[in-house]
Amino acid sequence: MDNTLGSAPPLGSPDLHYRRRLAELQQEAADLQRRDGRFSGVRLACFLAVVACLSAAFWLPLRPAWALLPAAAFVAAVVPHDRVLRRLADVRRRQVYVEAGIARLAGRRPPDAPLGPPPADLAAHPYACDLDLFGADGIYGLLCTAQTASGQRRLASMLLQSPDVASLPLLQARQSQVRALRGAWRLREDLAALGQQLHAVVHDDALAAWAEAPAAVAAPDWFRQLRLCHASMLVGVGIGLMTHVWLPLLAAATWQAWVGRRFARAQGVQPIGEGLEAPRRELPALAQIVARLQRPAAGEGEGEADALTAPLGPLRSHGAVGASAAIDRLERLGQALDWRKNQLLAPLAWLVMWEPHLALQVENWRLRFGPQVRGWLQAVGECEALLSLAGYAFEHPEDVFPDLVAGEVAAGGPTPVLAGEQMRHPLLPRATAVAHDVHLQAEARLLIVSGSNKSGKSTLVRTVGLQAVLAFCGLPVPARSLRLSPLQVGATLRIQDSLQGGKSRFFAELERLRQLKEASTHGAPLLFLLDEILHGTNSADRAVGAEALLHSLLASGAIGLVTTHDLSLSRCAEGLRARNVHFADDWVDQALRFDYKMRPGVVQKSNALALMQQAGLL
Repeated sequence: MDNTLGSAPPLGSPDLHYRRRLAELQQEAADLQRRDGRFSGVRLACFLAVVACLSAAFWLPLRPAWALLPAAAFVAAVVPHDRVLRRLADVRRRQVYVEAGIARLAGRRPPDAPLGPPPADLAAHPYACDLDLFGADGIYGLLCTAQTASGQRRLASMLLQSPDVASLPLLQARQSQVRALRGAWRLREDLAALGQQLHAVVHDDALAAWAEAPAAVAAPDWFRQLRLCHASMLVGVGIGLMTHVWLPLLAAATWQAWVGRRFARAQGVQPIGEGLEAPRRELPALAQIVARLQRPAAGEGEGEADALTAPLGPLRSHGAVGASAAIDRLERLGQALDWRKNQLLAPLAWLVMWEPHLALQVENWRLRFGPQVRGWLQAVGECEALLSLAGYAFEHPEDVFPDLVAGEVAAGGPTPVLAGEQMRHPLLPRATAVAHDVHLQAEARLLIVSGSNKSGKSTLVRTVGLQAVLAFCGLPVPARSLRLSPLQVGATLRIQDSLQGGKSRFFAELERLRQLKEASTHGAPLLFLLDEILHGTNSADRAVGAEALLHSLLASGAIGLVTTHDLSLSRCAEGLRARNVHFADDWVDQALRFDYKMRPGVVQKSNALALMQQAGLL
């Protein structure tokens, strides 16, 4: 495996980049604030000059026209001042993004970082709650910089979706995309600033439902009737001007009024306009994000643009009209439709049937582009998710990209493999996290981990599971090296009982184990992570049941780790192609000390009584 791919991007260390960028933004903000102060002073002086000229014209023989000079200067200052204010707001939004990056590097979750799906939606997932993916302490908050709901949801789905055997090329392609996009800091910063500016958590389900809803009226039929109305009005006006006979114009106006009334009964302008209100708030945000994704910035390499070519495909899929241009067109239609509220334009609007014509244009837009909107949202979500992954890769230059392989070559065909050296938990500080070597492959497909309480068994299991999940997302991992094949991940680290569901902790564990056993019979091989297996029953039943379950899982081609306090389970390693490892502790100065290092063999002592004594219970 080429570990040079995990080296730092040419921007230097991420902390240095963020701090340098923050200093640049702070300096620019200070300059803009000074310019804002100068423009504010000029506008105030111009306003006072206008007041002074008008007052002098009232009391002195001075023409009021002199007030036009400071008024013109006031108006001339408005546009550049507004430009300064917009740029200042943009710089401050960028500061928020950069400060969030500094917080992530310090191991802190940014204040506005999303939490991910609610826990209730994840209760049945085979590993989401067990591996600390979501929530206030989850890795999702350190990953996600997406601004749209579709981007946040797509990133969550990447973390929750286990690969199958056939998806290996897709996993390798995503890893290549993440590598290529690591240095695209301008694009990530621009999208973050746009999202904050537009509050662009687009309600994509409602937006797609509006776009895909069936047309309320038959637009082609109504367009023909409107054209006939326009033609008849023109004919009536022409006859009237030439012959001063206005009866044809009156007849045409009557027919037009009748057509307008029929249209109002069939659908009406108001319902179409009201239905457009929510999309008009959200589609401009989407349009600006799409436009930025499609526009390469100065300094962005060809590799970065190529990495987004496939995800951006749906945004260019409707002939010569791209998503951004189509959305801009709908926004113009909405603005023109709002003109109907102007009473000065009402007579002209009635004469040319302005409202029905624009309402039909909106319906025609939905007929033409509506089926594309969901694809646009998904494309934006895919790009935002990839850029979130790339941002994480940029912020962890010491991590290495795993070597994703089909499996180990064996007599019966490829077998699953997970071989990692110096693996660390991604949520623990690199300086203090203890590294472990874990090898799950043909000769030893199971690690039986024994050890005392608080010694590090569960952390080891979570380290392996979380690194596998990150690797399948295309991310680098905190390790010296990692080689693994496509694996389904399943865990029992955080099984909960349910009073409402009438489930004991033991029964809930049995349900999860049944779920994992079923998963092991189809799809990619299973990576099982079992913590204190079957500890809700007596020792004799637990030993027999656990050994039988492990035999069944390994026979289906699975690999995994199991932690236990029951040393009788450790004794079955020989018949399971398993290896025993353990964590130890020492009693020093009336306190337990842990080094969290994994050692070969079975643990030889327990610390339960010592912990009870330390807690004052004995």
